[in-house]
Amino acid sequence: MGPFPLIWIWIILIVNLVIAVLNLVMGPSLSSDIHLPTNLLYCLTVLELLVCVSAAALLKFKAWGMWGYTIIGLIILIINISYHWWTLTSLIVYLVGLVVLYWSLNVGGENKAWKYLK
Repeated sequence: MGPFPLIWIWIILIVNLVIAVLNLVMGPSLSSDIHLPTNLLYCLTVLELLVCVSAAALLKFKAWGMWGYTIIGLIILIINISYHWWTLTSLIVYLVGLVVLYWSLNVGGENKAWKYLK
């Protein structure tokens, strides 16, 4: 696997971990600021941690990490859209993140990372 997919996967891992920690630390105050129920915020935190698990699986060359990232990201997107929270931003971030991850795993000709995923 080349450096770009590794860097992108590490960015996914770190950003989602930071978001999950911030959700846990700032839970009730953040929940009232963005008008989401506190329980839903904690549900999103669990989903963010599952995205981290999927990213870690990609680092271990597991194909289910890509599918986990895709499905969990879609669930997060649906929750964000259903609560009218950062709707357009959520859609753009999800689609750009997914496209860049897929592209980074398929770039490199003979050395592309996608063929190493099991």
